[in-house]
Formats: sequence, C-alpha cells, structure tokens
Amino acid sequence: RLRIKAVYASLPRAHGHLLGAGATAARAIAERECLALSLERAGLALAGVVPSSLASAASALAIGDRKLGALMLEVGATTTSLVMYEAGEIVKNEVFDFGGATVTAEIAARFGVSLAEAEFLKRNIGIASTELLERDELVAVPNCSHGEGKAVRRRELARVIESRLEPLWHHVRRSAGGPLPA
Repeated sequence: RLRIKAVYASLPRAHGHLLGAGATAARAIAERECLALSLERAGLALAGVVPSSLASAASALAIGDRKLGALMLEVGATTTSLVMYEAGEIVKNEVFDFGGATVTAEIAARFGVSLAEAEFLKRNIGIASTELLERDELVAVPNCSHGEGKAVRRRELARVIESRLEPLWHHVRRSAGGPLPA
C-alpha cells in the first residue's frame, strides 16, 4: 500500500515571472496559502508548486517534441498560456489576459444570444477561419431558456471568432519570434 505524504500542485500564477503587480500577486499568494491549508487538512504536505502552463506542456508534449522544438498554446476561459521549447529547454513561458470567454462574449453580443447559447455556438458550430468553411449554411441556435431559438449564418459566426482570435495570433507570433507554421 502506497502512502502519499506530499504533493506537487499546479497553479496558474505559481511563479513570480508570471505575476502582474498588486492584486494579481496578492491573489497568487492567497491561492497558494489556501492550497497549502487544504492539503494540510487532508494530511498532505505541499512539496512544491508548478505553473499550470508548464504542467500542461509537460503532459501534452512528448519529450521528443520538446527536444525538436515546440510551442504549446493553451487557451483557457480568461487567460492563455504559451510555453516554447528549443532543444528540450523552456525558452519562453508567458500567461496573458485573453481567453475563450472573450470570444463567447463577442458571439453573444453580435448575435443577441445568451452566454450559454454563444458558448454552444462556439464549441459545436464555430470554426476559427472562414477559409476552412466549405459552404455557408444557416444553423439554428438552441434557445437555452425559452424554447424558440434563432438562425445564424455559419460564415458570419466564423468571422466573429476569427476577428476575436486575430490579436491572439499576432501576440503569439511576436512572442515566438516570427511566423508560425500553418
């Protein structure tokens, strides 16, 4: 029987180089203290904290990919993290304020639907490039609250998503130091 005494945890703002100033730093410290207290109550010690961006990259990228050079981009609800490897070493680790919730809010505003309906559209019908659409079609938006939904053009939905993601791609290209492969 295995007895676990200590664990490593993953937090989005685990290291100082990921922190902003003021309230963000205070929030990171509070999250770490809360985590340590919760673990202590469970009979475990906190062995260390790893930034969630690094934990995601380590679990998603094979060692060979990291050695060849790879860029891991993880878009969360409110933030996006970027981890870049060259010759197996991390050369860039950034977290910036942009997430899927921004795209969802834009869809809701543009089409006059609820956030739940916009999230459904984004996840189930949306595409991030109008060029990838074979044909334009009218799609029904299921109404989450009162039965009758509305119809949306798939090409227009793609335009909204594409326009909100374009600043993200520009930022990623700048961070990566040049153009990214298609």
